[in-house]
Parts: sequence; structure tokens; C-alpha cells
Amino acid sequence: MIASVSKAIGILQLLAQEDGRALPLHVICEKTGLNKSTASHLLVTLVRENMVERVSRGEGYRIGYGTFLLTRFGSYQHKIAEVAHPVLRWLTKKTEQTSLICVLREQKRIRIDYVTAAFPLESQKEKIYVEDTYDSATGLVLVAQLPKYEQEIYVAAWSREGADAEAIRERISAVEERGYAECTKVTDGVRHGGIAVPIFKGGKCVAALGLAYFEKGAKTELSRLRAAAKEISRRLDFTVDG
Repeated sequence: MIASVSKAIGILQLLAQEDGRALPLHVICEKTGLNKSTASHLLVTLVRENMVERVSRGEGYRIGYGTFLLTRFGSYQHKIAEVAHPVLRWLTKKTEQTSLICVLREQKRIRIDYVTAAFPLESQKEKIYVEDTYDSATGLVLVAQLPKYEQEIYVAAWSREGADAEAIRERISAVEERGYAECTKVTDGVRHGGIAVPIFKGGKCVAALGLAYFEKGAKTELSRLRAAAKEISRRLDFTVDG
């Protein structure tokens, strides 16, 4: 039963990425790794529960109204994002860089809010966006705040993606010593990356605050970034829950 639920969720996640477009059965099978019989049975149930719509035999399936009904109370809300948003606006205005805030959930880096500047984030349709932790400033900051045994879970996962385990440990240790992380990449000849610091509530790291930059570096804005993180932490300490 648990395996079937996981497979059904995989189908929903795949269709959700298509922005309302339908996918034929064979494409769903190809992208999810399910065989035709299993996918067909799961789709019958999802259609019956209105989570998926069957457009036609040829066009296939798309997200149904039942999925949207689950979000009828509005967009994803997070207490940290509610408290931090005014500070993100201030940080973006002062630095002219895109500011963002992320948390860790199930070994994923979840962006819960951002205020955009010139740097285009991968997805700007929704505040919440799920990304891998690997090779990101906010991801490194969050992992560096974990106990050593939990850090090793990420080291193992990143190693499977081709990174050197010892090099990863050295990067994490450097973040622990400096108190911030910085990542830089070059894509299509363009330099981009980010810098991030931890956010605390009651002395415990609960999120990472980052600046995403395009072409020019953001390290010169480290003092403002730290000031913003300190202010968010102060505000969180006055909230009832977090």
C-alpha cells in the first residue's frame, strides 16, 4: 500500500510539472519508471478521485481539479516566511540582489520565500520551490548546522552525484568556521551563484537566508546579509511558534 501511494504521488508530481498539459500513458511510464499495468491502475484511481483528468486516449492525462481543490486556502504559508518577508524586501532593496529563504525537509532544500531583483530564480511562479541541497549556498549553510552524523547523510548523497566526499567535508567545515557559505557557478559563460547565512530561533538553526547574484559577486553584501539574518532571528524569537 505504501509503495502504491508513493508511485501515485510520483505521477501527480510529474503531471504537476506540465503546467496543465496532458501526457500520454507511455510518457508517464517512461518518466516515472512504472510499467504500463501499474501506471494504468493508479491513473484509474487518480481519475476517479478527480486528482487527474483523462483528456483523451491519444493525449493522455493531466492534473485534475481535485488537486487544485487541495490548495483552496491559498498559497503555501510558513511562519518563518511570514515573519521574514519584510526583512527580505529591505535586503533586496539595499543590495539590489535577489534574496531568498530556505529550510531543510527530507534532505531537500525548500525555498519558502524570495524577493526578486535582477537575478532570475529557476521558478518565480510560486514562493515555495523544492530544490536539491547540493552545490548551493543555502544548502551548505543548512547542512553545516546539522550534527555530524546527519551531515554524513548529505555527504553520502552528494558523493553519489559525483562529488568527492572529503572535499565536501572540507567545504562544510569551512562554512562552520566562517559562519557563511558561498557558491559560484558558470553556466553558458555567465557567472552566477549565491551567499548565505543561518537564521536561528531559540538558538537553533531553522532556516538559511541567501542572496542570489548574477555576474557580480555578493560577498561585499555579507554585512547586510548578516544584519538581516540577525533581525529575522530576533523577530522569530518573539513568535509563539516557528
